[in-house]
Amino acid sequence: MRLNHPEPFTAAWSARWIWHGRPAIVSETATRPVQADPADRVVLFRREFELDAAPASAPARLWVDGRYVLYVNGTEIGRGPVRSDPRAARYDMVDLAAHLKPGTNVIAITARHFGVATSWWIPVPPSYSLGAGSLVFEARIGDDLLITDRSWRSSPGGAWTPVA
Repeated sequence: MRLNHPEPFTAAWSARWIWHGRPAIVSETATRPVQADPADRVVLFRREFELDAAPASAPARLWVDGRYVLYVNGTEIGRGPVRSDPRAARYDMVDLAAHLKPGTNVIAITARHFGVATSWWIPVPPSYSLGAGSLVFEARIGDDLLITDRSWRSSPGGAWTPVA
């Protein structure tokens, strides 16, 4: 499956597909297709990082195999992803700069994989990385890339009521 969107990101993703309870999906771990997961799951993701100064711009792109809410330093700044055909999904872009500060910053994402089709979500056909819940996030902050990888913390979001 391709993730489509215009500028400012023109290169391939450096970020890894991640989800709670399984390793980051890279060519070494994607040896067989994932099985579709019919369970409605919520996963809470968190990544702390340090900045010497607040950036003038910090474009970020992200996509979740389901739905997400994106927070920066405790402020909700986005929900998505945009609706699209699950076989050619479009990722979302947001500029994080207005919410970043010198010192410790926190990106938090509440991600939900519904498991079965709903009136507002169509599942992605299972592949080597999708169909059972996944998150990919990448932000350009100055010369650095902040990406989803093994450094992200995650935990199940048990406080949510399943849809089905």
